[in-house]
Amino acid sequence: MRRLLAAIVVIGVGSLAAGCGAGSSTGDAGMDATVPDVPGDVVPEVAPDVPPVDACAGNTAFEVGAGVYDITGSTVGRGMMGYVIMSQIDEGLHMRLHARAFVIASPCNGKRVALVVTEDQAMFQAVQMEVVKRLRAKYGDLYTDANVLLAATHNHSGPGGLSAYSLYQFMPVGGFDPWHFEVVVDGIVKAIGRAHDSLQPGRVRLAQGDLQDTGINRSPDAFATNPEADRSGFPNQIDTTNTVLRLEATDGTPVGAMDFFGVHVTSVGANNKLITSDNKGYAAYLFERAMGADHAAAAGFTAGFFNTTAGDVSPNVHGFSFEAKDGVKDFADMKESALKQYQGAKTLFDGATQDLVGPVDYRQQFVKMDAVTVLGRYADGTDRSTCPAATGMSMFAGGLLDWPGSTPQGETCAKLEGSYCTDCQAEKPISVPIGDSDPPLAPNVMPFQIIRLGSLVLAGEPFETTTVAGLRIRQTLGATLAPAGVQRVVVVGYSNAYAGYMTTREEYALQDYEGASTQFGPWQLAAVTQSLDGLATAMRDGLANDPGPAPVDRVPTTDKLGELNDRDGTPDGTPFGDVAQDVAESVDKGGTATAIFWSAHPANDLRIQGTYLAVERKDGGTWIRVADDGAFETRMRWARKNCAPAADCSQATITWEIPPDAAAGAYRIKHFGSSKGMDGTLTPFEGTSREFVVP
Repeated sequence: MRRLLAAIVVIGVGSLAAGCGAGSSTGDAGMDATVPDVPGDVVPEVAPDVPPVDACAGNTAFEVGAGVYDITGSTVGRGMMGYVIMSQIDEGLHMRLHARAFVIASPCNGKRVALVVTEDQAMFQAVQMEVVKRLRAKYGDLYTDANVLLAATHNHSGPGGLSAYSLYQFMPVGGFDPWHFEVVVDGIVKAIGRAHDSLQPGRVRLAQGDLQDTGINRSPDAFATNPEADRSGFPNQIDTTNTVLRLEATDGTPVGAMDFFGVHVTSVGANNKLITSDNKGYAAYLFERAMGADHAAAAGFTAGFFNTTAGDVSPNVHGFSFEAKDGVKDFADMKESALKQYQGAKTLFDGATQDLVGPVDYRQQFVKMDAVTVLGRYADGTDRSTCPAATGMSMFAGGLLDWPGSTPQGETCAKLEGSYCTDCQAEKPISVPIGDSDPPLAPNVMPFQIIRLGSLVLAGEPFETTTVAGLRIRQTLGATLAPAGVQRVVVVGYSNAYAGYMTTREEYALQDYEGASTQFGPWQLAAVTQSLDGLATAMRDGLANDPGPAPVDRVPTTDKLGELNDRDGTPDGTPFGDVAQDVAESVDKGGTATAIFWSAHPANDLRIQGTYLAVERKDGGTWIRVADDGAFETRMRWARKNCAPAADCSQATITWEIPPDAAAGAYRIKHFGSSKGMDGTLTPFEGTSREFVVP
């Protein structure tokens, strides 16, 4: 979240308890939950299904599969998720959203993992829980909490309503959206199903490179508080490492690409009201199109762009101006960032020759994050504790270069006389005591996961982790796992749940936006590192680990948004899909072709795996589709219109920005939808513009 409105404070959050730390017993885990002294403590018995340590020594043979599925959901009338701006209610569609899944299995030990990235703001816990529930119903114990990693790109231009917790349902989202939730959950399960069904013998190859001019540190003062030894590896103040996995069949046929690079998905700003996938989604689209993939196909090449340590990294390398994010510059910035990420990934993909060597393995644990005792070796030499979740005053400052907020950076207890402070939260003047209510306003039982793919380990965690915080996690896990043959560790943020930011202790003390949004106190990073290191130790030693306290499914008790539309109408005698304003007879390359249609509410038919629009070129006696609503060049904007005697008329304005390399010829624009009658019956319709010429 970029920032939260001050109105949150007035919500009933219970008493402002002064006590903090490991002694806190209230939480989302339930009264009977117990927390080990060291999250990640291993169970002393060797797990019966763990093979001998050398069973996969030298192995380069894997099974690989990939799949894509549409998760667009509602495109009008719902609050958008990410910037928390009251006026940001979606009005249409720029690019469809997708879930991209990868299944990798190891014949040498019989283990497999499923890795998914969605074009959402975060992977909320309710989604993760429901996806695993449905996977278990379909596949038994083949896919579980432990071997399924669900991540989000951190897109700020998609619909909200996916969290069952109040903190992430605030303006403009307005509540839990069961309609959008179903689309996302179903799409993830189907993407995994496509990857599962396409599983075939193959290999996984790795390449790493340096991706320059694609991100900038938006909190340089906080970065500068870290020791020189930590900062020295980041001359640009961000981690420019780009990691790409090439999944290919035994005969070398490409199956998929997984890119890991840390940058905020905020090229498109808060003035935008069109659903779009922003920079990482468009990078995936470009990659897949370059490989000849078809999103509608049941199988085909899949490119997933995962996020890593993006907590203090902005894509707005040319600076930020809210006024300039006007719906034009937004998309130019999106295109620039996407092209850089796509080209960087494609170059590494084409040159990848290093085979991943070793087994597939995994460990996972739930941790009650507001009650962790942190051992001194993970902190400052003294045992420490985490706190009941809270945000600080500088949370309202926003992330500079992405969304400047309404209060200053660096608001500490020392600066704000009379502010509410606790020993546990240290320098943080508390603005929203998230964890003091029952249930809490945000989840406090958080998932941590490590997945091994041969010589590479992915560390999944649910935070927006800063550059140096990610470095410390990688260093700790790398040292623990090196004796087992692990050569690289990549932190995958926004994974399996979401609970704000994670900074270093030094960055936290400054209380800039990221530190103020680190919910569980100054030792949160130490607690997370301890938990992940416990899992790494268990993996290295071939041991099982305590799964921890299970989170509570809060979907059944949360307030739910209703349906969007009662019925549709048109002016008397006008059919749905009729053209209200036709396209010009001739539109030059580089220009914009526009047609307006009498339409119906898009939520009547979400057109999953389909489209609301098509641009077609005449080829002899047939029409060939050249673009749909998944393309960067098209937009659909929907609006209600007054048109007596009907009360619920609407129009869809469809535009096509004609590419400079478009073929000359005759074109037309089509619009698709379904109208809802008085009795709720849906009737499909389509409309067609006149032919127009592109010279």
